[in-house]
Amino acid sequence: MAATGSNSPIRTAIRNYTANSFIESLREKDNLFLFVGKTTGWTADGVFSGEDYSESGGNTGNTSIYNHPIDSVNEDAAISRNIVAMKAINTSDISYMIPRVDWLGSTQYVQYNHESNLTDRRYYVMTDEFNVYKCISNNNNATTTNKPSSTQTSGVSTTRDGFMWKFMYTIPEELRKFISASYVPVPVVTSRGFDDVTQRQFDVQSNAVNGGIHFVELTNAQKQDNWNQAGNGHGNIDVGQYQLSTGSLVGATTVTLNSSSSSSNDQYNNMTIVFSKGQGAIQTSKITDYVGSTRVATLETPLRMSVGTGTTYQIVPSLGISGDGVSAEGYLEFNGYDSTNTTAKTLKRIVITNPGKNYTYSSVFTIPASHGNAAGDYAGFSGRVSIAPKGGHGKDAVIELGAKYITILKRFEALENI
Repeated sequence: MAATGSNSPIRTAIRNYTANSFIESLREKDNLFLFVGKTTGWTADGVFSGEDYSESGGNTGNTSIYNHPIDSVNEDAAISRNIVAMKAINTSDISYMIPRVDWLGSTQYVQYNHESNLTDRRYYVMTDEFNVYKCISNNNNATTTNKPSSTQTSGVSTTRDGFMWKFMYTIPEELRKFISASYVPVPVVTSRGFDDVTQRQFDVQSNAVNGGIHFVELTNAQKQDNWNQAGNGHGNIDVGQYQLSTGSLVGATTVTLNSSSSSSNDQYNNMTIVFSKGQGAIQTSKITDYVGSTRVATLETPLRMSVGTGTTYQIVPSLGISGDGVSAEGYLEFNGYDSTNTTAKTLKRIVITNPGKNYTYSSVFTIPASHGNAAGDYAGFSGRVSIAPKGGHGKDAVIELGAKYITILKRFEALENI
């Protein structure tokens, strides 16, 4: 039953393969035709041109139902006798299709999930600019209020409503004739071409990262998670209460924290400093050493931009990403310091700075898992890692969006020379 159910991944793959085989055979052989015929009228009892087409072999006598054609040698001959005109089907007359899902404000959309069956789900949208996007994050099942508009060809973009979108393609002008109330086309691009639309899709395909990690989902409970608990390592988290005492130039490997920061040596070792506001924002680095008497933190990576006196920083647990891929990196972004609730420490999201590649499974954890200068640890932290499909987001829109339908569009004009 699993192989034939309407939502079976096996069935979806077969339908994708069948659609692809049909289109590829047309490209290779160019021997498909559309014809018109039947110059005589239907009889009152539904018999086609005086010939019996009922599967039972006789006239049903039902005047409200016209007998449909059957698969027989006799029918093939009858059809051929009734052809009056035909046209060849060209590659420009056929397109892969997906169900139409328009972007609408105040609407919920399903986010991409490599662990779920997305068949016939609303995990992509088409905007009024004919841009098609895949929803990478729906901001904990929120309703979208900001239309995606970025056409960047690498990575993902985040709108003001917290949704993350992957730009897939723009429907080119020549394919817009296929757009209907129920379906929209999926273009196939095999070379960069010369127009902007084709070049953008080709670049999206070229920049896709196989098995990359672009998003880690956190539940609201995980975002709270007692990060402000003073009796364990959480007590060392600074969500942006203080600013740097002195600035540091680009390339520097040390920064001087605020005089109100910890006076204990190594207190922030292996944690991450996030320069969140002011000069030099946004950049991060792991702290490899900390001298409490001078408030000087040594950084694992040199500053990419200079930071100044008054730059706001956060000191948070470092993010670890494990799995069978390589190079994925990110950090924990906390909501900023709240002067009306000075003990509040709530996690906002995980920011991925490098998606890495070649992951098929992954998990996230905090570093350090325990803190030598405080009782307890950061145990219990987890998140659902979203892994890009084979080839990466945008590599193959036909497969990724489940384009298991095709449309053939051919017009016969009354006065054309056929």
